[in-house]
Amino acid sequence: MRTYDSRHRLKHIALGSLVIWVIVFARLFQLQIVSHSSYEDRAKAQHNRRVPLTGIRGTIYDRNGEILAQDIRTSSVCAYPPQIRNKEATARELSSALGISYRKLLRSLKKDAGYVSIARKISAEAEARLREAKLPGIDLIDDTRRIYPLGGAACHVVGLVNTDGKGTEGVEAQLNDVLEGTPGWFILSHDARGKDVVTSRSLSKQPRPGASVMLTIDSRYQTIAASSLKRAVAENGAAGGSILILNPSTGEILAMVNEPSFDPGDRRTWKKAAMRNRAVTDQFEPGSTFKLITLAAVLEEGMADTSSTFFAENGMMNFGKFRIRDTSKHGWLTLKQAFAYSSNIVAAKLGIELGPETFYKYCRAFSFGATTGVELPGEVSGTLRNPSVWSQRSLPTMAMGQEISVTCLQLAMAYAAAGNDGVLMRPSIVKKVEDKNGKPVREWAPRRVRRVLSSSTARTVRELLATAVDEGTGRNARVDWCRLGGKTGTAQKYSPKTRTYSRFVGSFAGLVPAENSRIICLVVLDEPAEEHLGALVAAPAFKEVIETVSKCARPPLAPDFARIPFVVENDAPLPVPDVRLLGEREAARALRSAGFRTEVRGIGSRVFRQYPPPGVFANAGATVELEMAENERSLEGDETIPDLRELPLREALRRLSSVAVIPDVKGSGIVVAQHPPAGSRIRPGQVCVLRCSPPADLYRWSAR
Repeated sequence: MRTYDSRHRLKHIALGSLVIWVIVFARLFQLQIVSHSSYEDRAKAQHNRRVPLTGIRGTIYDRNGEILAQDIRTSSVCAYPPQIRNKEATARELSSALGISYRKLLRSLKKDAGYVSIARKISAEAEARLREAKLPGIDLIDDTRRIYPLGGAACHVVGLVNTDGKGTEGVEAQLNDVLEGTPGWFILSHDARGKDVVTSRSLSKQPRPGASVMLTIDSRYQTIAASSLKRAVAENGAAGGSILILNPSTGEILAMVNEPSFDPGDRRTWKKAAMRNRAVTDQFEPGSTFKLITLAAVLEEGMADTSSTFFAENGMMNFGKFRIRDTSKHGWLTLKQAFAYSSNIVAAKLGIELGPETFYKYCRAFSFGATTGVELPGEVSGTLRNPSVWSQRSLPTMAMGQEISVTCLQLAMAYAAAGNDGVLMRPSIVKKVEDKNGKPVREWAPRRVRRVLSSSTARTVRELLATAVDEGTGRNARVDWCRLGGKTGTAQKYSPKTRTYSRFVGSFAGLVPAENSRIICLVVLDEPAEEHLGALVAAPAFKEVIETVSKCARPPLAPDFARIPFVVENDAPLPVPDVRLLGEREAARALRSAGFRTEVRGIGSRVFRQYPPPGVFANAGATVELEMAENERSLEGDETIPDLRELPLREALRRLSSVAVIPDVKGSGIVVAQHPPAGSRIRPGQVCVLRCSPPADLYRWSAR
């Protein structure tokens, strides 16, 4: 029989005890060493509460220092459900003060949680009422609220911030990183009874304010434009619209308004359709306002002048498989009359004469088909297709403003280029950024994009725009105290519902004044209900804006328009005098006395070449380019007359100018013959006769 040894029992007991102690020590090591940080954080979370402190967001000012957006101190409401005994009564009081549903508040107060957020950024009235009520378990935490003094008048420019303090529209979104302050926080500790206790270590990080932004917007112009647009949309039953006012010499946007609009301080108005900044996000066919580009290209290329005549086909013309009509019947028209009466047929003919490559070049030069780079979110580039995909009807219809889509800002900047002596500027809506002490951090200087027209062409374009207001379709925009320049536009709009072009966009773009332009104003009304012509819906709104703006005394519109003279240039061309071999001062004096301006290039004591060449007729006030050199030997060298046949007249004139030969032009269009022939040696004072003829496929006639 086997006996049990007590020594084995002791061994088993000792081994079991050892295992238990190993497990206990392992658990203690795991709790106190390995997971110490984790449990410490959990303990802090149970005994402490981190309360966020919102940083003050930077203020947005207009160009004159008027506030457009600013943070003010307010409070947010939170609750500690365990400390609330009568939750029903508390919910009723909160509902009455905050305007929040009683049931929603009661559900929040009955949550099994130590802390619940009730409402953020409450009104001053609600805050005063809750502080007076002193509800148990309800606390008010310092917060900030964004206010917008202009309300909906500047909503699309300034934008808005969401409940988290992030910019979501306009400048608030575009410069959110600049405006946004750095948030802070502090710690609240709980005592044994669960009450909050502020200790010396509670405040951990102070918030830092964001930088302030000054815009180019003038709040007076902004409110004037907003009021006029709202009235124009209502009176014409339009679906919406836009008004832009800008400074042509700097590209600064002085006002940008859209309808429908919204109130940045009222969430109930934040509807998707109303929050869209139509001036930069929507594209449309411009219609006749785009004829400015066609006109400028023809004048710049030397294909016609203001007295050139065109047959308007008595109101209708077949262009192959399609027809183009005018709103009224006309026969022979000068270029000035055709632009003033807004003849579609003449515009189509001019487009064909320009040719697809040249017309496309000018469209691109004016930055159509590309974003402008303005400091606003959501800008689109519009639609400008490459000539390789154009159809037979594309060129003539694009020349009259169809088959091309533009934004309001692009169109306004094109007119600004004409008003800025032919120089296209980059539009800007931000002037500078300042830190909390008012010290400039960054400044936006006017930025030149490119020269799109010569000074003389731009001057002619402005005169034709003034004629369009004086005698043409823009008569409804006229004012008594200033001569304006402008162009009306009416474009059909495709309706997806009816699948027809049954709706319209009416527009008017104008220069104030026509000469020495101080501002550019564009009015666009989308889908007016009854009258749809730009002359009837947009031109009167333009006049209302300008009449009101003219009463503002601050720059950039000072001095008063009444003191701004409009000088009507003599349309009769003058012969350019021969200033070759003269010194710079003598040449400039001779040209000035003849009615021309000068632009000097090169280094030297005497005029080596000049353009336009001597004897050529040019408009009064045109610029004559002078190339300087040390002596006149270049005029007596071995240079020969180039072959000019089959070249456009403008290119032929440039080549003759480069060799200091005086042209004698017979006809217009393409050079078909020249005398002396190519290769002949050039003598001082050499004259070359150019016989020109228009191409066979051009729709242009000369008056008989």
